[in-house]
Amino acid sequence: NSNQNEELLAKVTQAWIENTVTWNNQPTFSYTDTIHIGTTNIGDDKPNINITSFVQSWVDTPANNFGMVMHLVDEPGTLGRFQSYASSDDADSTVHPKLVITFIPPCSNQLRCCSPMALTEKMLTLMT
Repeated sequence: NSNQNEELLAKVTQAWIENTVTWNNQPTFSYTDTIHIGTTNIGDDKPNINITSFVQSWVDTPANNFGMVMHLVDEPGTLGRFQSYASSDDADSTVHPKLVITFIPPCSNQLRCCSPMALTEKMLTLMT
């Protein structure tokens, strides 16, 4: 089956704690608004995924931002089907996942319009 490892992103709908979540206690998520990732083969470069719709919904309603979950489209009964990604804890920093947010501030009398800024995780951390 050529779609056997097809993946998607879905919005998580409840709070969760990174160091305690497991398969059995994973938070709920919604299939209402998903982002299709597609399939990959072993050795493929990992895809660039546009999550603009998710980020905009979190900006619009911050109380609903519980993150997102990545999983196989046909997850039940998917023995032997997988996609492999590194975490930010991986010893090889070249395979760490990266989130890049391009932010365009709105124009106002007090804020001059400017070009998009790419914010890295470190820049976001410094700003908080």
